[in-house]
Amino acid sequence: MVIKVATLQPIEKRGEKMGSKIKPWNWSEFGVSNIDKTQLTSYYYKMLLNRVINMFTWDNLPDTIDEQVMNFWLFVAGRVVFTEFNGKLYALNGNYGGYPNEYYLPTEFVIANPILGSKIVKLDVDGVAMFNSDTDKYPTQTMTGGLYPILTLTANMLADCVVTISSALKNGRVQTAFLCKDDTVRIAGEKVLKQLYNGNPAVMIDDTILNCITPIKMADNTSVATILQQTVETYQFWLANFYNSIGVNANFNMKRERLNTAEVNINDSALFVNVINMLNNRQQAVDKINKMFGTNITVEISEEWKDLTETEEPPTEEEGKDNAEDNNAE
Repeated sequence: MVIKVATLQPIEKRGEKMGSKIKPWNWSEFGVSNIDKTQLTSYYYKMLLNRVINMFTWDNLPDTIDEQVMNFWLFVAGRVVFTEFNGKLYALNGNYGGYPNEYYLPTEFVIANPILGSKIVKLDVDGVAMFNSDTDKYPTQTMTGGLYPILTLTANMLADCVVTISSALKNGRVQTAFLCKDDTVRIAGEKVLKQLYNGNPAVMIDDTILNCITPIKMADNTSVATILQQTVETYQFWLANFYNSIGVNANFNMKRERLNTAEVNINDSALFVNVINMLNNRQQAVDKINKMFGTNITVEISEEWKDLTETEEPPTEEEGKDNAEDNNAE
């Protein structure tokens, strides 16, 4: 009796038998690559979006509404429309349609969903539009809105900063270049440098070769350090600017001095207004949705974001004196 044992053939041979070439798994695709501005911008865009996507907490959403997808469209497109398909409530993105009202605001919303189908939603009749902020209520020529402009701007600026830092570090490594008369001198000079890099305490050099080599200073440590410092400050500024724009207290002091309490409190008040604006737009839409569809949806600022957006306590008597002294010193 002969027993045949099945053996697993290599991927290439199995592919040939099935009439197609199967690409073998290549781990090098997941390796470290050189810094690329486009990849960096994409990375920062996703990173910043991930940090804001859960700014608000929702309760009692129907199972047919994906909270993460809804948050994504609110932050990136600036709007979603709540309407029913086959008796079930959905929060979907689409585009404006129909004639505007007397204030040039849209009255209809066109949805074309490959699964649910197409529908022209009459706003406040058979659907409710929810906006990220007040300015998102006004139609634009693009599908983007919400935080998309500040997300893309910040991602681009942060990527530029990282590329600049990388270039400065690379240029700072090249302290000196050598001008050689010919290849013979170059080879001899490279041997000398290699011996020094390998730790030899002293190297003997022929004076003929030495006279044929001219050192050229390439990098100024002071200028490289200045570029790095300025770029790091610029990076911190744009990151703080992004957080301030969405309502997070992330102070960046351009004066390179400590901020007094009055300056911090002014900043806090401005930040809180932004968060309240986004929350109000969501709550106003939720009130309409609950009334129209008989739901009990609620939305609040998430606990994590409450801590980040809390304002400072009013200054004490002692702090008030310190602030007055600071202002007089300035």
